[in-house]
Amino acid sequence: MKKVGNMRILFLMIFFLASASFASEEQNIRNFINSVVQNVLDIASSSQTEPMKKKELISLFHNVVDSNWMSRFAIGNEWKNLNAEQQQDYTLSYERYIECLYVEKFKIYDGRQENKIISIKELPRGQASVETKITAARGDQDVTILYRLRRDQNNNWKVIDIIAEGISLMTTQRSDFKSEISQHGLSSLLQNIKEKTKKCH
Repeated sequence: MKKVGNMRILFLMIFFLASASFASEEQNIRNFINSVVQNVLDIASSSQTEPMKKKELISLFHNVVDSNWMSRFAIGNEWKNLNAEQQQDYTLSYERYIECLYVEKFKIYDGRQENKIISIKELPRGQASVETKITAARGDQDVTILYRLRRDQNNNWKVIDIIAEGISLMTTQRSDFKSEISQHGLSSLLQNIKEKTKKCH
């Protein structure tokens, strides 16, 4: 009984330490998301030309998104079937492809005025979710967006998914990739990624 009691105490200590550690990170997460959204809002509402806005949004994308992790997640177990050269080719092609998708997603902020963080939650595997609400400027409906985050190799928080209207960009993409590979093969997926990227850029 004493051993069981000690195990319970140890478990509770680990639990509270983990909770305290995440609580100390909440302000960092809040600052990160507020900075990301405010930058997007500033770019979207600027008087710059659309090509200039796109250029700035792409630059912002590379600063705040973990495209390397996303490339692995999107392709799933097929990653191990690529040789080193194919992995490098896929990763570079995917990065250009996903930046196009995210810049398009960022357009949802056009005409919006204010960002409000509703909740910050700890997720398994050291990840976190942040629910935000973007208020409308022109009588449109407010938009609720959920960001999923993880720390990169430098221990900085990065965006790894955007969930809008209950639809996860990464989960949808992983399903689409799996279907493409199943029906037409891995080489077809890689070619399609490159073709879609050409159209965007």
